Amino acid sequence: MSDNNGQGSFVLYHYTPSLAGAVIFVALFILGAIAHIYLAARFRTRHFTALIIGCICTFALIVLHPTAHSPLQDPQTNTPRQSKH
Repeated sequence: MSDNNGQGSFVLYHYTPSLAGAVIFVALFILGAIAHIYLAARFRTRHFTALIIGCICTFALIVLHPTAHSPLQDPQTNTPRQSKH
């Protein structure tokens, strides 16, 4: 993959993730996680602890997903990459 000027460029993803889809999924995921936390606290169940920790870790990763939507830094020139769409 090369630019018009002949220099090679690195493309991390060969697609641009949907920002709207990521936001919708995060909202639904948060609602489900809050429901599990509420029910685990209400009924004092300890066997949901692993699920709640998993929800928290997955939430951290999901929050980072929309950052893939923004342009990345070019490591050679240390400047933001231009989007191609």
